[in-house]
Amino acid sequence: MKHQQTRIFVENAITNFLSIKMKLELLGLIFGLVSLETLGQYLARKYYDNKERLWMFVIAVFCYILIAYTLVKTYELENIGFVNALWSGLTLIAVALVGYFVFDETFNNQEYFAIALIFAGTVLLGIQK
Repeated sequence: MKHQQTRIFVENAITNFLSIKMKLELLGLIFGLVSLETLGQYLARKYYDNKERLWMFVIAVFCYILIAYTLVKTYELENIGFVNALWSGLTLIAVALVGYFVFDETFNNQEYFAIALIFAGTVLLGIQK
């Protein structure tokens, strides 16, 4: 009985997260924000490693200009607190994954726990809306 209640809760949470309340356009814009910032940070890091690749720095700056435009569009659909919290949480997770898989960065247990908390908070925030 308890497992069925848990399963129903999880199904409802996922349904609420993906419901009409969470506009598809808003999800697309937030995905765009996360992608642009992750790409911008990746290129900035690569430029830092090799200063001869100025084009990487230019594209990173362009990514942040696009982020500013995209943020304005998201504010038309949802309030600033929700957008920034969701964007920040998802970006932190994406950048941590890029650091781990691309740059061979390692994390200690405390950092894994912090990333898990960020993930949980982001999911709860999405469910709330």
